[in-house]
Amino acid sequence: MSNAGLNGAFRDAVVFKGDGLETWITSKIKDLDRTFAGTRAMKNVDLGSWDVSQITKLYRTFYQADKFLGTGLDKWITSSLREMSGTFAGGMYYVPQAGTCADPECPT
Repeated sequence: MSNAGLNGAFRDAVVFKGDGLETWITSKIKDLDRTFAGTRAMKNVDLGSWDVSQITKLYRTFYQADKFLGTGLDKWITSSLREMSGTFAGGMYYVPQAGTCADPECPT
């Protein structure tokens, strides 16, 4: 599964609420390109349990997911990440708490 990804899996699924996402096993995923883009009904799902250490691409992952608050994203270790432009563009409301990043590369 060298290119395992969810590229656009829920893109523009305007009634998708994200129920059950917190239980997904994500350790082999490498690409979340536009996975939740346009999911305007996706509520505050805690994605802190996701293993995203293999993900290299988050391009526009949460673009226009404007009801998603980003709970748990501060626990993501993103050391393999290479592309994340537009990840939170288009209205997503995410405010990380200072000093909560689990990634050893995070600035203090």
